[in-house]
Amino acid sequence: MGGVADESQRASISVVVADDDDQNSRLLVRILKRGGYERIECTTESAEVMPICERVHPDLLLLDVSMPSPNGFEILEELSRQDELDPVVVILTGHEHPSIERRGIELGAAAVVGKTASMDELLSRLDAVLRTSGKMPERRERSRKW
Repeated sequence: MGGVADESQRASISVVVADDDDQNSRLLVRILKRGGYERIECTTESAEVMPICERVHPDLLLLDVSMPSPNGFEILEELSRQDELDPVVVILTGHEHPSIERRGIELGAAAVVGKTASMDELLSRLDAVLRTSGKMPERRERSRKW
């Protein structure tokens, strides 16, 4: 089933937001909540990303690559060594450069999204990668009364 997800589909997805810029983190959380996501953990500390992921086993990880040690690429490398963790990773970057996208995809990211993306564009990209990965639940059919 294609198209945009409805809020009931997004509500069941667990998300970790990791961006060392507090303002960006808060904005992302607001966008996700407006889009219907309800299960959101957020950190501005890159060293907290893996412990949070180990605790909540997120379906989706929104990951800034330009964080202090460990940076987003190092976190992706660590995730690839963890058999019990399998979040869909979407890299967030303010540096839209082909080498960042190439490296992120090589390390297992499902997509790279620029921080300048609109709310609708971001939510649409998240829907697409979650649906492709099988983590987006099917839309519930509404029963009709005749």
